[in-house]
Amino acid sequence: MKLAFSSNAYLNHPLDETLARLAGFGYRGVEVLADVPHAWPAGLLPAQRRAMRAMIEQSGLAISNINAFMMNAVADPRQPYWHPAWTEPYAPYRAIRREHTIRALELARDLGAPNITTEPGGPAFAGQSREQALDIFYEELMPCVDAAARLEVPLLIEPEPDLLIERC
Repeated sequence: MKLAFSSNAYLNHPLDETLARLAGFGYRGVEVLADVPHAWPAGLLPAQRRAMRAMIEQSGLAISNINAFMMNAVADPRQPYWHPAWTEPYAPYRAIRREHTIRALELARDLGAPNITTEPGGPAFAGQSREQALDIFYEELMPCVDAAARLEVPLLIEPEPDLLIERC
């Protein structure tokens, strides 16, 4: 069995240090956080992506996944770790989530990651029925599904208690 660990647990450390720590602990893989401080896709130039891929290869760790669930870089005061949600009532804010997910898919392709995970639809927002939330989630997710197919990178949804999709 090969165990991987999420770089999400190392928000106070740069990616190179995180990789060294995980390899030193005996992990064989890493889930790379597509967020600050490790790999915020919107802020990575092609040369940085190549350097990141080389850094991961040199660490000896395999990439198990790209974590596109978290969005610390946005620093939403309502929920600083993963807002904006797919079901956010304000459409331009949802677009941040959608575009982040497409960029994370591109990052996965560039790093050779087997897939990405994303947030499962967000919490219920005031005045929003479950049916409305599901409709919004579907409409926002479909461009990402199309991008995943084009890039040949599977897009996985990570169930989470108290969010739209809580379990498989």
